[in-house]
Amino acid sequence: TFGFDLRSSGINPFAARAGGVQPKRMIVIAMMLSGGIAGLVGLVEVFEIEKFRPNQIQGLGFAGIGVALLGRNHPLGMAGAALLFAFLDISSGILQSTQTASREIVTIMQGIVLLAAVVAYEIVRRVREREEARATAEALAEGVAAGPAQTVQRRSTRTSPTDSDATASPLRAGPRPFPVFPPG
Repeated sequence: TFGFDLRSSGINPFAARAGGVQPKRMIVIAMMLSGGIAGLVGLVEVFEIEKFRPNQIQGLGFAGIGVALLGRNHPLGMAGAALLFAFLDISSGILQSTQTASREIVTIMQGIVLLAAVVAYEIVRRVREREEARATAEALAEGVAAGPAQTVQRRSTRTSPTDSDATASPLRAGPRPFPVFPPG
């Protein structure tokens, strides 16, 4: 149940609170666990060379945010993004040793990959939003064209009292955080 409580606190803290979960407490627990795991990973690095060097972990914050963004916070996506970033990081050492390119070229490549991913995600979001608006406009136009008599007849042919207009709608995506208007 810990995983369910943690997930519900992250997705909708108000619903989690209504379900008896304290969202702020779950956030603190999640931060402590993730900090502890990060500390254990750092401990392995320190024990490997028996002293701590600050430049040894330089850039890991950027890489972590980039991996999470590129993987869209999905475990498999983040694994693929981590492999890509690791490949680029290892390639930078090879490129430096052969004096083909500097480390900054790899950082620029990582930035370009992240920028391309963000742009692609935004384009996909806008296309989905436009398709949803078009489907909503068509559903509304169909209801207006049918007239009030046919709408009443359609409502009276429901199979059970739990049917509603929301379940009969072609859009079953759930509530939107903001109104979507059909393209003008």
